[in-house]
Amino acid sequence: MQVYHVSLDTEGDMYKLFEPRIPWAMSEEEDAYTPRICVSTNIVGAVSGVGYDAAFEVGTSIMVYSADVQERFLERPDELLAYHGVMDAMYTQEHWVTWPLMMHGSIYQIESFERDNYLLPEPRVERKVREYLSARYDTYRESLTLHELLNHFIRRVGIDEEDFAEMFDIRGIRVFTRLALKAADGSTVILRSG
Repeated sequence: MQVYHVSLDTEGDMYKLFEPRIPWAMSEEEDAYTPRICVSTNIVGAVSGVGYDAAFEVGTSIMVYSADVQERFLERPDELLAYHGVMDAMYTQEHWVTWPLMMHGSIYQIESFERDNYLLPEPRVERKVREYLSARYDTYRESLTLHELLNHFIRRVGIDEEDFAEMFDIRGIRVFTRLALKAADGSTVILRSG
């Protein structure tokens, strides 16, 4: 499986051996004990998952590292959400690598981007959200994950996202949904989340 890691350090080596560590930028719920290399299965997710998104502007240069990793050696997004408190893992498709990993980097410049709100699927709200939606919508399905309910289902049935978040005290974050990146050869790559 191809995985990506994004850095603002464009002066670094094009080939780099990453060592698992505790990230300096993470949410307060996130596991602060497991050393890891945070990667995503897509570049948009890797950029969204960086944590210091204020640094990303049009014209910003980024280093996009990539590697091919066997899926069995990755901690999956559903595991990160359930056991490590990574609330945006289902959106960013964040995976963890817990051993040293050699990655190859390429430099890109951000030409444009689009962002959107993402409601964090915090377990503390799941019961109330499910009770509310199941009582009011015939299209509600128990098989939908909290991530799917908060970020797809409520939009489909026309619920105002801000009102819903306020009603259940759900935190939201800004995530990237589209990136246009200019490569060193001058070509432009347009990427979308998911």
